[in-house]
Amino acid sequence: MKKTLIAAGGSLLLLLGACSKDPDKTDFKKQTADFINKDDGDVSKTLNVNFSDAKCDEPAGTAVGTKYQCTATGDDGSTWTFNVEITSKNGFTVQDANPDTGGAPTTVAAPDTPTTTTG
Repeated sequence: MKKTLIAAGGSLLLLLGACSKDPDKTDFKKQTADFINKDDGDVSKTLNVNFSDAKCDEPAGTAVGTKYQCTATGDDGSTWTFNVEITSKNGFTVQDANPDTGGAPTTVAAPDTPTTTTG
């Protein structure tokens, strides 16, 4: 699947493309986790943290506007929460990435420069 990461306004846009079928709930869950877990991938480069053990909730459906969450462990041992929204038939946007700092959530803004990968 093709994945595109566009960092703008603090959100990360990820597109699932070139599938032989329309993505289902499991596809969104798995592809989001895989994308977050990729060492030196777009999420890692954008947030300057390598992630492992990403686990995503299965979205309630695949309709545009459906929201779900993922969690992952940063290479420093921190736990991060990613709020995700399905934004197109084949795409989702990570609305924010919040490290668990033990206090109030801190939203990490993405840089303004788009980054693209093809997988």
